[in-house]
Amino acid sequence: MDQQTLKKIIGNEQGSTLVLALLVMVILSLLGITAMTTTNSDMRISRSQRIYNTNFALAEAAVRIGTLAVRQAEYIPVQDLDKADQSYFEDAECPFWLHAKLPNPFNIKDSQNWNTLKANTIIVSGEQVQFIVRYDGPDGNFDASGKEKTSSFRYTIFGRSASSGGEVIVQMGYKIKLSREKVDSNSN
Repeated sequence: MDQQTLKKIIGNEQGSTLVLALLVMVILSLLGITAMTTTNSDMRISRSQRIYNTNFALAEAAVRIGTLAVRQAEYIPVQDLDKADQSYFEDAECPFWLHAKLPNPFNIKDSQNWNTLKANTIIVSGEQVQFIVRYDGPDGNFDASGKEKTSSFRYTIFGRSASSGGEVIVQMGYKIKLSREKVDSNSN
């Protein structure tokens, strides 16, 4: 090839606009695909966060209802010390949702355990939620003279919500104080 033909080929700009337009179109298409993918990911994250927030609020409501149930029951737990493996109280006054201890091993995250145990199921805002109450033991409260004035009872309350493909379990400690007179009258 001689030098003049080479200059003619290199200097020919016909069709360069087409190549440049195709290159710009490819870049814009890649930017559009990236934007769509990012938007879809953000929408999935937003939906998951909304489901989590809803389930968290419902599980917390179940715990609060469990707290009210403990407070309203005013039940004085008396365990049968002859039965070391007892997981619930056997007297007739005991609420069905109250457990002396949870079976060991108890995986609170396993939904089968919630169905097996005596979990209280309630409807909150149109959704089904559950709570379990575990009795953790007594706490004495003494006045300055050393005489027991009130009795405190410790509980752990678990609330569960599993709706819209998500699940949240909330755990809360709770202590209720009853006057010594109330404890004595309920124990008899």
